[in-house]
Amino acid sequence: MTVMINATLPLYRLLILSARFYDSEMNDNNQLDSVTCQIKFPALLEIHQNIHLFQNTVLNEYPDYTTITEGGPSNLPPIANHRFASSDGLWWINVTNSFIALSTSDYRSWMEFMKRLDKIMENFFSCYNIHKTTRIGIRYINAIRPSILKNLEKMEVPDDMDIWRQLIDERYISPLTGEDDPKGFGATIEYGKGDITVRSTYGLIQFSDGPSEQGFLIDNDVFTMTEYSIKDYGRVLSELHSESRAAFSKMTSKLMKEAVGFVDDR
Repeated sequence: MTVMINATLPLYRLLILSARFYDSEMNDNNQLDSVTCQIKFPALLEIHQNIHLFQNTVLNEYPDYTTITEGGPSNLPPIANHRFASSDGLWWINVTNSFIALSTSDYRSWMEFMKRLDKIMENFFSCYNIHKTTRIGIRYINAIRPSILKNLEKMEVPDDMDIWRQLIDERYISPLTGEDDPKGFGATIEYGKGDITVRSTYGLIQFSDGPSEQGFLIDNDVFTMTEYSIKDYGRVLSELHSESRAAFSKMTSKLMKEAVGFVDDR
């Protein structure tokens, strides 16, 4: 899925931490792009020096290896970002000296995602001595495309904007009413719940693959900066996942949830 985002829309490293989600099994009509979970920890130099140890543990499932060099602080050398991808390119792992991340563009269920992540983390722990986290995050980007949504026969759509008024909660779509050029609409909200931060970017987008079509982006980046024992990553991720579900639920209408197969369990 190729999406063109209006330049006025903040993206927060969209290409690095893109996302996609639902808790129940996905249907073929989902509107999601990908999901990434990132776990950060204090920098450990031996990871880069001995990256082959981890590669050997994931080689069968993630055989395609590449590395890119990213700029670090001015007084430190560049950072190597190691990428291990599945043969079909639908799943990939990124590893640096200070984080590990799992991403997919073929998300089907939270259970499947966590099963893969747990196996990867078990291998990672067997190679390196990690004790605590400095940040745990999960990010979901929903690229909503009306032309492939189900149940649209229930909608009355006299104009393009009326589609979004029926699919998106009015609190998030109402600013479009007063926009001189709604195509450029985009906004970001951020709020906290305990030590969890939810950062939601949403607005109109343009799909560039196939016939031109207007879409709607809901990009939920949910994370905590609280330090945890590395053994607690699964529990923390479960809490973050629940918060991202709640964020998506409050931003969308009942019709939208039905169309993408989302089960509202709040």
